[in-house]
Amino acid sequence: IYVERTLSDGRVRRGLVAALDLEQYDFTGTQRTSVRSTEGTVEERLPPRVNIRRGAPLEMPHTLLLMDDRTDSVLSLAEKAKDTLEKVYDFDLMLGGGHIAGWRVSGETKAAVQSALDALDNAALQREKYGDAAENGKLTFAVGDGNHSLAAAKRFWEEKRETLPESERLADPARFALVEIENIHEPSLDFEPIHRVIFDTDTSAFAAEFTAHRKEWEAEDKTLGERVAAAESFCRAYIAAHGGYIDYIHGDDTARSLGEKPNCAAVLLPPVEKSGLFLSVLKNGALPKKSFSMGNARDK
Repeated sequence: IYVERTLSDGRVRRGLVAALDLEQYDFTGTQRTSVRSTEGTVEERLPPRVNIRRGAPLEMPHTLLLMDDRTDSVLSLAEKAKDTLEKVYDFDLMLGGGHIAGWRVSGETKAAVQSALDALDNAALQREKYGDAAENGKLTFAVGDGNHSLAAAKRFWEEKRETLPESERLADPARFALVEIENIHEPSLDFEPIHRVIFDTDTSAFAAEFTAHRKEWEAEDKTLGERVAAAESFCRAYIAAHGGYIDYIHGDDTARSLGEKPNCAAVLLPPVEKSGLFLSVLKNGALPKKSFSMGNARDK
């Protein structure tokens, strides 16, 4: 399904709803699969999600899969052909979330879109994009949002796979997960930092310690992963010394207002440069948890 999401600010974000073969995906960081997680997976969060999935008759995930399609070779094909495709939905979203419309991609357009997707996996193109980092294996798709949902799907498939004869493993529905593929270079696809707020702490030493350490996550030569790791490390060291707990907050204004409350403090991370995400994952593996958010809180 080719989708166009009109965001709350009027911009349109394009995507392609598709089935992902979980055999091509890894969230552990131990395999060089063509689909990989962008952030570390918290194993404790998986069992309840797997339990839900085990008993669910229908999957309705929110997994967003990113492609590094610098020439817009995939979504442009569906967009140009949408007047010839069957529109399957077209409606407003709740609570100011904008609008969504979807077209079934079929026939010649489906074949062309599939061919363009397959071309992203080309080894020569990967080397052209990522240089020496391409030696770490192909990275065709990166999970942008919904890392734990997709990890739960993979864990459930691994569990079910062992109960199936070989002949049934190729087409069992549990082998596949529903995702929306988006181009990381889509102008309307914003990456925003996820800030750290410390609650129930003694803030008397915070200003001095923050000033002494802030360059560790604000320096321009730091990668996204290094910035997040530095901020996380600072916050954890602070609560170890002064008490409290950390929460992860979307939105600059929300983080600031929470940080101004009694016995609270906030660390706001710099804006996220999304174009280097694939290279960062290839070179350094998955980012620390809560590294970035795709889209603003209202749209999400």
